[in-house]
Amino acid sequence: MDKDLEKSTDAILRSYETGGGINHIDGANLPSKRALASLCEDLLQLLFPGFHDQESIHSADLRRVTAHRVQTIAERFEAEMGKSLRLQKPDCPEASAHVLVFKFLERIPEVRAVLRTDVEAAFHGDPAATTMDEIILAYPYIEAVAI
Repeated sequence: MDKDLEKSTDAILRSYETGGGINHIDGANLPSKRALASLCEDLLQLLFPGFHDQESIHSADLRRVTAHRVQTIAERFEAEMGKSLRLQKPDCPEASAHVLVFKFLERIPEVRAVLRTDVEAAFHGDPAATTMDEIILAYPYIEAVAI
């Protein structure tokens, strides 16, 4: 390793020792902010199919695409949920995360129904809005409410 980089590495390591309060080393693994952000984007794809996708979705592929999304979201969300549960109760069984994720996912249709009313209200409340698609694509608070 380059001497200058080694010097920088040593200084950073010293800051870890003296800069307590902003480290989480040798503790239980925390939920990942990046994993949760990725899950949020995937949930938006589940809530608003076709609006958060790079490729268009054809109705003939909707079951396959949705089943794949539900499966991957469940697996990843369960892993992050398990980390959260272990922070509260270190002896918490993994099954608890599975049950909570299942309960969460089974409520998605209800959440979609409520979001539809939010989109409709935004459309009817803004005379400049031309379509409900515009509301979903361009109104950040719809995404914030969905998450």
